[in-house]
Amino acid sequence: MSPPDMSILMAVLGISSGLFGAFIAPGLSDRLGRKPVVISLSLIGSVVPMVLLNFNGSFLLLNILCFFGWSSTGSIALVMAAIPAESVPPRYIASVVGLTQGVGEIAGGMLAPTFAGQLADRYSLTAPLVLMSICALSASVLSVFLLETFPSNESAAKKLPEIT
Repeated sequence: MSPPDMSILMAVLGISSGLFGAFIAPGLSDRLGRKPVVISLSLIGSVVPMVLLNFNGSFLLLNILCFFGWSSTGSIALVMAAIPAESVPPRYIASVVGLTQGVGEIAGGMLAPTFAGQLADRYSLTAPLVLMSICALSASVLSVFLLETFPSNESAAKKLPEIT
């Protein structure tokens, strides 16, 4: 890919994660509930790397796929802040959000890239994308076991345990 094309693609990824991750995904989770949004976005995040590995279409279609595929980053704000904050008593919110983000940064920001690079060196440059797909699929499966912290309707809200 040429440098100008790559710069366009990177801009598309930035717009997608900024727009979708900051506004649309949290808004959807307010309307639909946290759990279905996290499951859906994680599933999108698991499929897109595999699609891109086998992609042979136009540059425009690549940008569209990447825009929607990168929208899966919208689940990060929910998993790292909203769900943990809504799962504990108010006095523990800062601790649980800090712990969640700390573990996420160490595992996802330091250990995972190192491991992905080792896989790429050992197997091929496609290995990090396969790892990305496996991690997103795992997140989707694990999200099925989440207790809904922000239900989309009143009847579901009555089933939630009282947090004190």
